[in-house]
Amino acid sequence: MVVRKVDGLGRIIIPHEVRKSRKIQIGDSLEFFTDKNVLVLKKHEASLPACVLCNTFENLTRVKISYICAECLEDIKAK
Repeated sequence: MVVRKVDGLGRIIIPHEVRKSRKIQIGDSLEFFTDKNVLVLKKHEASLPACVLCNTFENLTRVKISYICAECLEDIKAK
């Protein structure tokens, strides 16, 4: 586990080992999500979000760090 303090401007330094293993380069955009008491940091991908189950791009709902379309969500609810 690596611990970093937040500086006076609200910044944190991502350790070199993490940047290297996750292929985070200077200038990359990162996404922040929260899930209960967990902060998730994810490399932003410029592609459009798609349903994790069927890959459609329409009628998406964010579920944690993924997206599910309305049709797949209804299928899940029906089961």
